[in-house]
Amino acid sequence: MSRTVFPILYAQDLAAMVRFYRDPLGMRETYRFPPDGEPTFLALRWGDGQLGLGTYDPMPGLEGRPLLRRWRAADASGASTSTMRMPWSAVAA
Repeated sequence: MSRTVFPILYAQDLAAMVRFYRDPLGMRETYRFPPDGEPTFLALRWGDGQLGLGTYDPMPGLEGRPLLRRWRAADASGASTSTMRMPWSAVAA
């Protein structure tokens, strides 16, 4: 059983979000996608904890709604809420 979490936060301005989390806390970058150029996803580590930061919205068209409302909208449309294709990995649960 896993005892860690890996939250992923999305924002329109990834660079500002990276500065907000990485610089004051001394987090270090452990993963970047794509590897070259402007990233759309970064993983940061601080001690044993990790944080994902991305610009990709897994449910386009629902920007600005709280997560619970996004899940309900996906459920109502018949979309699967158990897994979603992400640009930086095959499938995220």
